[in-house]
Amino acid sequence: MTLTMVSTTLGGLGLFLLGMQLLTEGLKALAGSRLHEWLQRAAHSDQRAILSGTLITALVQSSSAVTVATLGFVNAGLLSLRQAIAIVFGCNLGTTMTGWMVALLGLKLDIGALALPMIGLGMLAQLLPRPLLQASGQSLSGLGLFFLGINLLKDGLAGWNAGLILPGQDLPLLGQLLLLIGVGTLLTAIMQSSSAVLALVLSATVSLNLPLSLAAALVIGANLGTTSTAILAVIGATANAKRVAAAHILFNLLTAAVGLLLLLGLHPALSQWQSQEPASVLAAFHTGFNLLGILLLWPLLTRLTLWLQTRFQQQEHQPSQPQYVDTTLLATPALALEALDLELARLGSLSLQQAQAALSSESGPDRLQQEWETLQQHLDQHITELGRQPLSVEQGQRLSLLLRISHYYQDVRHQANTLATQLQARPLPTASALSQRLLQLQQDGVALLELARPHGRYFCDPAALEHSLQRLQQGYQQSKQLLFEAGSQGQLPLQEMLAWLDIGGRLEHLAELAVKAHRHRASLFVTTDQSHAGAA
Repeated sequence: MTLTMVSTTLGGLGLFLLGMQLLTEGLKALAGSRLHEWLQRAAHSDQRAILSGTLITALVQSSSAVTVATLGFVNAGLLSLRQAIAIVFGCNLGTTMTGWMVALLGLKLDIGALALPMIGLGMLAQLLPRPLLQASGQSLSGLGLFFLGINLLKDGLAGWNAGLILPGQDLPLLGQLLLLIGVGTLLTAIMQSSSAVLALVLSATVSLNLPLSLAAALVIGANLGTTSTAILAVIGATANAKRVAAAHILFNLLTAAVGLLLLLGLHPALSQWQSQEPASVLAAFHTGFNLLGILLLWPLLTRLTLWLQTRFQQQEHQPSQPQYVDTTLLATPALALEALDLELARLGSLSLQQAQAALSSESGPDRLQQEWETLQQHLDQHITELGRQPLSVEQGQRLSLLLRISHYYQDVRHQANTLATQLQARPLPTASALSQRLLQLQQDGVALLELARPHGRYFCDPAALEHSLQRLQQGYQQSKQLLFEAGSQGQLPLQEMLAWLDIGGRLEHLAELAVKAHRHRASLFVTTDQSHAGAA
């Protein structure tokens, strides 16, 4: 083994990874928002969800992109947990397409001579002003680097025959297979790419005549190693994201067990297939045990979903912790914006509850304020990170509107804190008519805030909300008239009259802020629903 062999192998692996990255990004750009539409249409049945997860992953060559999009739809309430789990099952099957690309094109066909022209033409296309041509060029360049990397891998591994020592050669068959599964898992966890490990194993099988049974164990390990990506991705994520990740991990553990049993059963026959099409055999084996995993788990999908819904409930029951936004969504701004809107609805609900407690002279504002401040900190961090992502003009406008809504809710909270202090320090005037009018004004405020309180994607009747606002505004005008009369007749000290006028004006302003926030959120969802309907 020489330094040239090592550098060629590492270079080939690096070019392969770079090619996969460019190919994936280009295909994702070509798919655009249609990826989200396809996932939405996958929600009609379990079969369709699994098939959609398989086909979309095979198309964009990125299970992580499809999984993140799926998490976004679950967090936004557009997909149920059951549908998301079915899509993730399909994603695992879709990732096996990479093995077929390596086996049938990268290793079997002499396509290396076309790699450089593909890279050149792809880069030229990226210089053109048309976004679709740029995305196509990026995909073409990535495909060229993909094949160039495979060629370099074959050349680099060709001289490793004398230096290749597989671990556990003195162990019995089962022990050696388990050890190699662990090696494959570790390699995938280190490189964070099961595709790279698959390419390495398939190339080694062809170039070094690596025994099929040992190569198949490494393939099982590479498949199992993808769980490390899921574990890292959901650290600090929402409860639903953790449930979907847990389903992904359970699926891969099952498929690893199925793959090992299948490997032990096929071991006698594998040596006979060694000289025929070893890379294709490995690709078929990879697809086979993932397909068997789906067939085994499909009948248990209902029970698995119900069991996962009982997990991570403590996190969901903490109002101060995000339920929709997490870092996994930042790579898909459209979904991150939908999740942010729903999280702002929770923040708004806390703000309006705090205002209701202030008007009702309850003791809840302190607790609600602490929950609000903690949730606001999480949202501020998420908004900052989202603002750093490349956003389209429409997405930028939507983020701006969400920031406006957030500002309304912050102002509601500020007004509620001030009102709570004012009302606690000031009893109602002794004049019965004035006292009843001011008390009714507070009750009208509580009723309006209840109507305007956000409840996810549910919105109250706008006519009822407008009527409630008009009732409160008319009540405030009547209260002003009574306050001026009481002040002019000496029934109420001037300082008290001014204080109650300030309370009434602050309550009217608070109500107007709540109604504005409700209007903007409602219009935002109407626009989103119309765009989805038009796309459908």
